[in-house]
Amino acid sequence: MSSAKTEKSISGEAYQELEAIVGAKYVTANPAECQAYTGRGCYMEIYWWQNISRRPVCVVLPGSTEEVAGIIKVCNRYEIPYFCGSAFGWLPIASGNLRDDFLCIDLKRMDKLAIDEKNMYALVEPGVIYAHLQAEAMKRDMYTMVPGAGGGTSVLGNQITAGIGSLCYRITASSTRRMNGLEWVTPEGEIVRMGSLVNGDDSGYWRGGLGPGLVGLVKGYSAWAGSMGIVTKMALKLYPFQPERLEPDGIGGDSCVKLPPDRIRFYGVSFPTEEALQQTMRDIGEAQITAYVNRVSVFWRDIAKCHGSEEYRRLFWDSWGQMTREKTASMHVARVMIIGYASPKQLEYEERVLTDIVEENGGKLRQAKQTDESCFMLSNSPDVWMMTGYFASLTIGAASLRCAIKTGDEFRRRWEEGYLADAMDQHHEVPWYMPLDQGRQGYAETDAFSDSRKLDPQNPLFDRGIMFRSQEFQESVMPLIETTTGFPSVFSTTIGCSYTSDAARFNTPAWVERFQKEFNPQGLAAAGFPYLGDKLAEIMPGVITDEFKETVKRVQAGKWRGQ
Repeated sequence: MSSAKTEKSISGEAYQELEAIVGAKYVTANPAECQAYTGRGCYMEIYWWQNISRRPVCVVLPGSTEEVAGIIKVCNRYEIPYFCGSAFGWLPIASGNLRDDFLCIDLKRMDKLAIDEKNMYALVEPGVIYAHLQAEAMKRDMYTMVPGAGGGTSVLGNQITAGIGSLCYRITASSTRRMNGLEWVTPEGEIVRMGSLVNGDDSGYWRGGLGPGLVGLVKGYSAWAGSMGIVTKMALKLYPFQPERLEPDGIGGDSCVKLPPDRIRFYGVSFPTEEALQQTMRDIGEAQITAYVNRVSVFWRDIAKCHGSEEYRRLFWDSWGQMTREKTASMHVARVMIIGYASPKQLEYEERVLTDIVEENGGKLRQAKQTDESCFMLSNSPDVWMMTGYFASLTIGAASLRCAIKTGDEFRRRWEEGYLADAMDQHHEVPWYMPLDQGRQGYAETDAFSDSRKLDPQNPLFDRGIMFRSQEFQESVMPLIETTTGFPSVFSTTIGCSYTSDAARFNTPAWVERFQKEFNPQGLAAAGFPYLGDKLAEIMPGVITDEFKETVKRVQAGKWRGQ
């Protein structure tokens, strides 16, 4: 359980200065209100239940970039560590600080959204969520990528962290190529505009010229988790859509949108083998057709049968409980969506090409239910990821499709060797993957679904062995797989240990040290990052295995590193 009390408190002088910046209404040191900012959202099992998360001593809600800059300068004067958040889905990661005196900067008041229809970009502040942006964009025949985290996720926060979703098949998978410009408050409180925003808010339609740009300071392959200051505004590229309206249908949790039949169509494709499915993905990329394609996890079908029900989990287990390894081994299914962006004729053409490709690879094409809950808004995210009350994405990332598939296969093998009893039995299911960038990249995600009761120290069913093994897999086994398959995880330095997660590839620790020394010299911005994985290893001796240590040494000594 996270610390219920904080050892230190903010000084009266610092508190008065914060009040002068944002107003008394938008700052609090009340312990009960501050506790509400502790241990919520994704990965609370890692940080909150491992007693790493702490309650902030103070919470402040700025309303502008200038106020954010003023707050950070106060923090530097009084040596107060701070972290930021808006939608707070990843709050426990940010609040897993290694100190007891930090300030929470809640950016949800900064929720301005402006769309330049002619130049096809949006100006978003941290409090803008994807559901809001997507709805407004579609009114103007445009759209954007929405991540699996759901429509309630902060647009800016997700783009800075990862920015990957199913619609990245057509929309570039690199979020840095969708950020035309940023407004950034440095860890020392200076306001910097980069990319096209150097010329003002009305210039957000271009990416800032050729060659390296300053955007890389705040988001390279993966993010700094807030330890490189705070991004307060983003000019985000939007993409052309089709003009037909997506009509809502249903009530409450059983709602969806109906797709216009002459512009958007879903297909289910079954294959005799996994190799046939993979070849179809490659052929689709070469033909440059479709808007989205991915491998359907078998248990997603069981989820779809019981969505929106008050008895959701019981219905899911009634259905999944009948699954066997033999059944999953015979299921090789892809889901494909075609959008007639330019006209209905485009849809008809792509449908004919898709039919030919599927037939050549021995698959069977059928039209699926012509409604959507996932691609455009991801409103079904809570159902999809929380069947057991717990969801751990052990790695996500993109490389070649071959590399992504190999990583998934190795995950499945190692998981079944020693960890199968710790989570929902996926019956030898292939981890889900999909092509991005019209087949130029392959995305893979390896997930585990444990019984949340067994991971909660306050629950009678708590099993410390499962807690330890889940972290051992996260910190040692999965990075070992990535090291040997060449798969670059988005979780490097945020969840993984700094000296293991990327040591064999990007030399992450060296770059972390250089950038932190230059831009975050006092170590106040998101104090603890990017070293929370190291802290976890300290409080769980043995979670970094000897096997992995030896693997890293062997790979680092390779000739490809100039040895």
